[in-house]
Amino acid sequence: MMDSNNYSCIGDIDMDVLNNVLERDDWDMVSFDREAGYYDFWALSYYPFVYSFFHFDDYKKVLNALQLDFYKTLSDYKENKPDELITVISAFNGFAIYRTPKFLNCSYSSDIDISLFPQQFLLANQQAVGSKIIKFKKCDCEHRKFHMEAILRNNAKIRISTKSLFKKFNETVAFKHDGPC
Repeated sequence: MMDSNNYSCIGDIDMDVLNNVLERDDWDMVSFDREAGYYDFWALSYYPFVYSFFHFDDYKKVLNALQLDFYKTLSDYKENKPDELITVISAFNGFAIYRTPKFLNCSYSSDIDISLFPQQFLLANQQAVGSKIIKFKKCDCEHRKFHMEAILRNNAKIRISTKSLFKKFNETVAFKHDGPC
């Protein structure tokens, strides 16, 4: 699955990274870091940051906390566990590879199914960011529901590689960033 925009999947594909991840059996969905920087925080969920930052009273504060924590986690993995994949609840970052059978009975939707979120996870998320969840029924990142259903129904392993699949695009052309990420 790939975003067809002008900034996420540009540059040459690093075939060594691709071949290495395809040989592994410790993922059912894997997305990748980017040399140009991780940008898709809207799709990202991991404990305790399980709910969309857009669905909190102070979403900018929540996004900042998520970014700081994720960059710390990503840096730790790159430095101390460079060949391990990061376990997450949801991620995308513009490009992901799926092992299809784990996702066939899952729905790709922006509707929020609150029953997918354990209550203690939502409470931990609120405590971690110091903000209250706003009750919405729609407008979440579609990847989150898709990935959470795959985890709950099929025990899917959602992962992020610390490696960049797309080599940094070195053109001096400025790209307009149009997405919510």
